[in-house]
Amino acid sequence: MIGDKVLIFEKIDSTNEYIKKNYQQLNNGTVVVAIEQTAGKGRKGRSWISPKGGLWFSIFIKPKNLKSAFFFTKLSSVTLIKVLKKYKINAQIKWPNDIFVNGKKLAGILTEGIYENSKPIALVIGIGININNEIPDELKNKAISLSKILQKNLHISGFLKLFLKRFNSYYLKYRKAPHTLTKVWKKNLIIKEGELIRYKNENYIIEKIENDYIIISNEVEKKKIFSIHELEWEENSGN
Repeated sequence: MIGDKVLIFEKIDSTNEYIKKNYQQLNNGTVVVAIEQTAGKGRKGRSWISPKGGLWFSIFIKPKNLKSAFFFTKLSSVTLIKVLKKYKINAQIKWPNDIFVNGKKLAGILTEGIYENSKPIALVIGIGININNEIPDELKNKAISLSKILQKNLHISGFLKLFLKRFNSYYLKYRKAPHTLTKVWKKNLIIKEGELIRYKNENYIIEKIENDYIIISNEVEKKKIFSIHELEWEENSGN
């Protein structure tokens, strides 16, 4: 089961990097937690500020199908959405892997492959959640914490325990029905297929949402979009 073994560090550079460097000594399903990260990272090399008070952890997993990285990203996203509902928070997924509440980022997910001689052998799923940590002033219009939303501090280890319990439950539920997981994932996206979007000051319809790109179209052309930051839309997230 995921989380049967949990390693906790007071301070390390990155839980993802720790697993990638030490995977040969780790059991499948090991979870690595950092009280503080000094070099947390997000997608495309972006940094992730990870001070004390947040929940920063990574899961080491050896799935039978190593092409399933997007499955585990979706599984993590959906699990977080469901866990947050226990706290009466209606969060949404900003394609492909960020969790937003009230138009602000609450959590992020980064799934990476582990390779030997260029051959993929395992996955590491990194998850960062703003729980009790302070959000820097320069990011307060972009990010939010659970303690800010709920106006109280939360028990971080209790949140992790609940997440891992749900993660294992949903893995058993969806592992043989990934298409069903995709439907749940799409249902919780901020932007959805069929909606109007703005791209370079022109109106487009979201025709298809795939794992790593979005197809948009209008009467003139059809385009593949690989970055959500290229698009504009009206966010309707809230709690």
